[in-house]
Amino acid sequence: MAKNMPRITRSALTAVLACAVAAPTTSCSQNFSKAQTGEQQEQQANKITLVRRLEDLDNRTADHSTPDAIVYIAPGYDWRSPINLIIFNHGMMTNLEDVEQTWKISQAVQAAPPNTVLIAPEWAQDPKALSSKAGRFHQPGFFRNMLYEIFSKVPELKDRSIDRDVSQITLASFSGGLYALATELEKNGIKHKVKSIALFDSLYKTGVLDGWLKENVKAL
Repeated sequence: MAKNMPRITRSALTAVLACAVAAPTTSCSQNFSKAQTGEQQEQQANKITLVRRLEDLDNRTADHSTPDAIVYIAPGYDWRSPINLIIFNHGMMTNLEDVEQTWKISQAVQAAPPNTVLIAPEWAQDPKALSSKAGRFHQPGFFRNMLYEIFSKVPELKDRSIDRDVSQITLASFSGGLYALATELEKNGIKHKVKSIALFDSLYKTGVLDGWLKENVKAL
């Protein structure tokens, strides 16, 4: 199973991205104007994914030699429209660069609806260890502050608001990333925006989603 899991997970993640519900077409009110950068124009013309690697975040779980977060922005991004946000939590014994090299998330995001933004946070204290230790990540509000900082440091997201501009959130995890997902869901004030959850070989703890399932049973 381990031999085939990266390929299976890559295919499943591509399906999640392709089937994600596009954000509503109503535009968010903005008090500024913004011209497209050359990079944004190239992205739209060539249908490529913008990839932003962030290092040395103030809100990080530990000092890492690899990024503290990687942000993927689907082709056709429009700063005036609501954001369809996906959070992907990698498994143990891997870092974010491994995730990109193995699963090619940047390619998968090309199939996502416009205005999809995928953020892969480095939740692990020691990404290469067989460990769920996550430093401050499990503290209430830590991930929300991490998201605020990520938005502030990515040019395309700098003037966007999680509360105002994110229309819905999908949480996804692979293997041991479940523990990070559970914390994101329950301790960071984003639960009301979470519309779907995808677990790839990742349901290791019973009852972890019970609260969210009960609150959304009618919609589901």
